[in-house]
Amino acid sequence: MFKLELSKRIFKWAEKSSFEHDNDDFLKITLLGSCLTNFVINHHLVQENTKNNISIKVISQVLQQRSDVIVDLIDGKQPDIKLIQYYLAHGDWDSRKISVNGVEIKYAKWFTSHLVQKIKDAHNIKDDIPDLIVMDSLCDIRHNLYRYRDGWKTMLGKIQFMDQKISKQFNEDFKFIGLLSAEETIENIYYIANYFINKNNSLKIAYIHFPISTEYLDAKWYNRGEKIKSRMYQLRKELGRNHFLEIEIPNNLTQPVTDPSHPHYSQEIWNHFYPDTYKHCSKLILEFIS
Repeated sequence: MFKLELSKRIFKWAEKSSFEHDNDDFLKITLLGSCLTNFVINHHLVQENTKNNISIKVISQVLQQRSDVIVDLIDGKQPDIKLIQYYLAHGDWDSRKISVNGVEIKYAKWFTSHLVQKIKDAHNIKDDIPDLIVMDSLCDIRHNLYRYRDGWKTMLGKIQFMDQKISKQFNEDFKFIGLLSAEETIENIYYIANYFINKNNSLKIAYIHFPISTEYLDAKWYNRGEKIKSRMYQLRKELGRNHFLEIEIPNNLTQPVTDPSHPHYSQEIWNHFYPDTYKHCSKLILEFIS
């Protein structure tokens, strides 16, 4: 049984075959995903919409956050940014270094600090009334998180501390909770959808499966993505194809950018793609909302 049926939430979807402009005369988008969602919408769909009769506005971007963190933000569980920054300032990571603006820094420290800024940008998401939500699966596939004592979650990598007092305090404050299960991902997406459907019953949701390449990453990450895909039928059934679009990128468009001179190049290699990949997703979403 689909566990989310236990929620007893019943929503009547508006029978609309296309987006209808409201009084603001633009389609409002909320982004909940990784760099993939960011590129698809901000670098392609928003730029290409001038060819269509749809005006588009991105109203919120909650990027690089897991779906359970989105649920927390919706429920008003705001992380303590100053506390996170305190531990980041005193932490150490056994990870490789990367160059950021000409300065070498441990990748894990840079990325976790990067996520803190993303949380700052996202604190008002619960107030959104979007017409379209665009999400992707990467963060739910890859992010290991810690839970603070009162419930909110954050990513801190494999953080360590030289100061034993700080280490002891950290272990009292945080518990490592690891990765999400595919079942939890589906439940979270359903929760997020229902929250925003309550505000706009013609809401459309586009969900992109992030293409994981085993040429660059361990097969366990690919397998986690496949598990999420295998459970998507639950969302298709509950939300309906007129309101839920699932995008699986074809194999011929999953080659990551390996050329350092390319504007999409990432030092991670596996996580950024060539423009045709983003254009493919953008086209499908435009067709979905048109």
